[in-house]
Amino acid sequence: MGEKTKKTKKMSEKITKHSFTIKYGDNEEKNKENNIIIKIPNIANVDYGVISWPSSAALAFFLSYHPKLVIGKYVLELGCGMGLPGVLCAKIGSSKVILSDRHNQRNNFLSETIQTTIKLNDLYSP
Repeated sequence: MGEKTKKTKKMSEKITKHSFTIKYGDNEEKNKENNIIIKIPNIANVDYGVISWPSSAALAFFLSYHPKLVIGKYVLELGCGMGLPGVLCAKIGSSKVILSDRHNQRNNFLSETIQTTIKLNDLYSP
């Protein structure tokens, strides 16, 4: 008695791979394809922000068909959650990508999860 116990959320983590075929160029002779695989950790029994939502996959799919929208540009992903679209932008060739989501002590786990996503995809985080 008198001893404080720290409650921790039980997690099970697995990696989901999202595959995208990026098409660069407007005509057949300039058309170059690049297959990109993005790894996203899926973590059960945690906050809703740490879920790979279908809308993020839909946005990433759209960007894979329209890479010119982000190549060489600065990208800010607000409410990034797991960061799938932002990570894809970084892999496609955006100049700089900022992944942003709410952060406070209670949600420090979200920041750690975004860092995991960045590391899984061999990207750099300052």
